[in-house]
Amino acid sequence: MGRMAENILDTLQNNPKALYVEFGVIIYTFVAVMIYIRGKRHNLSVARAWTKKFLLGGGIVPKNFSRLDTGQEGEKAVLLKESPHEFKFYASGRRFCESMDGSIQLKVRQDVVSIFTSILYKTMDTVTMDVFMNDESMDDFVFAVGKRKFATKLHKEQKDLNEFASIIDIPAEQKNVLARRRLLCCCRV
Repeated sequence: MGRMAENILDTLQNNPKALYVEFGVIIYTFVAVMIYIRGKRHNLSVARAWTKKFLLGGGIVPKNFSRLDTGQEGEKAVLLKESPHEFKFYASGRRFCESMDGSIQLKVRQDVVSIFTSILYKTMDTVTMDVFMNDESMDDFVFAVGKRKFATKLHKEQKDLNEFASIIDIPAEQKNVLARRRLLCCCRV
């Protein structure tokens, strides 16, 4: 250990620029660890807030489904953490529905590279809910919701929307989504 310390001191005295890379790596590692911890905590708090508002107590999901869990026991049984930025939930127990699989995809706030790429390419936190209906109790229908420009593009590209749906406008002051059979609903958000 004595010779190693002498070599480091000798290097610092003769060429102090030689250790800039090492100090840079140490600083980058420290910053990356701090960003990871902060981003992970922030995503967890966003997921918990969304869970508290929509999945627990008087939220919209418990009002519509009798069973809400991930198959695990404990306090975190409602939300399953797949990664620091992705969470899953599951609901069942509604007439004419087999189940609902939900996914909360948050911005990747815990990765240094992803933070810089999110500056260039806008990313958003998204919640996706896939509801699986009972086939025997459900008629076929086509339904899509989006902004006018996106809906027009989607209507041209998607064969089923092009054949079976038409674009309708919803007044800007009306916030409810109108579900009409064989129609493509466009909402201004």
